[in-house]
Amino acid sequence: MKKNLCLVLVCMFAVVTLMSGCSLITLNQGKYLSQVVASVGDIEITKEELITTYNSYYETLNEQGYTQNEIVDYSLDLLIDRAILEEYSQSLYTLTQAEKNETLIQTYDFIVSQIGELEGEVRAEWNISSSNSTETATSDTVYNEYEPIANFVDGQIVVVEDSEADNTPHFGFEDKVKGFKSYWVYEREDVANEAYKRYIQDLRDYEELKGINTESDDEVLLNEINRLYELYEKQAYLTRLQTEYNKSLVSSITPDMVLQEYQRLVNENKGRYDVASVGMDAYVTDMLDNASEVYYHPTNGEFFYVTHVLLKFSDEQDEKLQAMKSLLEQKAITQADYDNFMEELAKEIKVNVLDENGNATGEVLSVNEAYNNISASVQAGSTLREKAINFNQYIYSYNQDPGIQNAERDYVIGKKIDEETETRSRMVESFTNASRELYDQYLKDGVLGNISGLVLSENGYHIIMLTGVAENMVVSTNPIEACEDLNNYYVNAHTNETYFHKIFDSLVSDDKYYDTYVNGILTDYKSENQITKFVSRYSDLKV
Repeated sequence: MKKNLCLVLVCMFAVVTLMSGCSLITLNQGKYLSQVVASVGDIEITKEELITTYNSYYETLNEQGYTQNEIVDYSLDLLIDRAILEEYSQSLYTLTQAEKNETLIQTYDFIVSQIGELEGEVRAEWNISSSNSTETATSDTVYNEYEPIANFVDGQIVVVEDSEADNTPHFGFEDKVKGFKSYWVYEREDVANEAYKRYIQDLRDYEELKGINTESDDEVLLNEINRLYELYEKQAYLTRLQTEYNKSLVSSITPDMVLQEYQRLVNENKGRYDVASVGMDAYVTDMLDNASEVYYHPTNGEFFYVTHVLLKFSDEQDEKLQAMKSLLEQKAITQADYDNFMEELAKEIKVNVLDENGNATGEVLSVNEAYNNISASVQAGSTLREKAINFNQYIYSYNQDPGIQNAERDYVIGKKIDEETETRSRMVESFTNASRELYDQYLKDGVLGNISGLVLSENGYHIIMLTGVAENMVVSTNPIEACEDLNNYYVNAHTNETYFHKIFDSLVSDDKYYDTYVNGILTDYKSENQITKFVSRYSDLKV
């Protein structure tokens, strides 16, 4: 059976490489692209929009078994539904200046990413390696603290008020071209100039395809900024529609609903794991694949949670290590030779310290200096949470493993069973072994939050912290007491997100509620407005 995709609220962009790969090929005529293929009330949908949407989702839908004709029909229906929701949301809301600012930044970011790809092509053609040796802030390197939409306080669900957004107009609105050029950061001026030249030429070529002749490069860029801004602005209205709906839903959720959802999740897990012979296999698979969705443990203590800071080999060091590994595989050196080389190489690892915004501070530490700083900070904490919070800051200032940054759940390791069974760990052997040593120590002294020494692997040095054990939560069957209990269990030791938050948020974001709301809007609109599809105008897109 074909899987239905929830694509209505997914943003669709027509990039300059519109016709490529499995994309539909169009005639070189602007008139062809501007044909109206469907109308909904006063809304008109063009052939260009249909082709763009087809191209955007061809691969996904084709993999799910859709034929070309079905993808064309699906794309048109998607455009119709999206247009209705855009018009509906625009009739209800006016974007704030903060939302407009975000829309402009998204527009600029998209263009920067397109030019960035061309910069890569230019560097490759000119045989120039990237000169950017500094760390730049990304969503991974910057810690994103969980922000609750509601808290459980004194037996009641209390909705958190939205913080006031900055409504100062973005400077780019005064002159969008000048604003973009100020926003755009590049490594090398010569490479950037060539990439920008190619980007403008691609835009100009596509404008000419549609019969548009623009004189200056700035005009070409402004046309693209305006086109993209309009698309992102429509998406902003759709986002506002869902945001406002979620706000209305938040106030309707009760403690009883939270308890029922928790019980449903537990029972769903029980039905999967409490099955003779295959149940434990399913449990092990789920814990290693996505432990954040496991709410029931058939046996307490089978798994435990760890986080870590990775002090990584530099690219140059890694090349040397890979060269030695090749010699090992060729049996030109022994395992002992390889291990000794890796240990000596690891002593040269340097740690480039980042600030809280993910930018390089210029401070460089040795491995031992970094370890001593982490150890002292952890020891300053008196509870697991204090230790974990202190440790967590180094995941964003020292660490070079993006997989643990802003992860929904710390890494999961299974306790060792025997030498013959699978390892029950997705981590490298030295990491797994060191983690199990921390767990064994916990079984002796009952203390969580201890850290390992420097653990060497082919990635570099790991500093590991034991943050928890996979055990069943003790939750009352009384709704108020259940919410209190869930509010006492943290999703991760360092975070302020509890299982009350996790379950509450899942209820608010449950697609079935919003889908029902959206379907009601679409049904009402379609019953009051005529929808016309001009099949003959897009029949050439079908086979």
